[in-house]
Amino acid sequence: MYQALGAVPLSIDFAETYMALQQHTVEAIDSSLDAATAANMYVVCKRCALSNHIFSVTPLVANKAKVDALPPALQKILKEEAHAVIPFWRATYNKHIGDVIETMKKNGVAFNEIQHAPFRAAMEPVYATYRTKLGGDLLDRVSSAANA
Repeated sequence: MYQALGAVPLSIDFAETYMALQQHTVEAIDSSLDAATAANMYVVCKRCALSNHIFSVTPLVANKAKVDALPPALQKILKEEAHAVIPFWRATYNKHIGDVIETMKKNGVAFNEIQHAPFRAAMEPVYATYRTKLGGDLLDRVSSAANA
């Protein structure tokens, strides 16, 4: 993704990131706002682009054998309720991210929202690569879920 945008990405251990930013070994990081705030990255990183290129997934995990052992009616209720909680969870998460952004702003971070159409157009080669590797149906389903 970053190569498609003309950057030179490199991987470093997250524990080294603060110092790498502080010493200008790296110019930027790709991190969730949660992780960046928890690690006080706002002290050494004063600009943030809200690209929304990551879809944070929080799975509902259960023991398959235990779920399969439930009566079919209870399995149905469990699955329905798991889907029903999605809007609540997304609203809760969005509020949390809003609070995180406010914390970062209070600590001097400037935010800019990217122009999504040119960003998406620049990502077409990336999507094409993954469409080939993963299959178009899977990529379309993931994109649809992320935009729901």
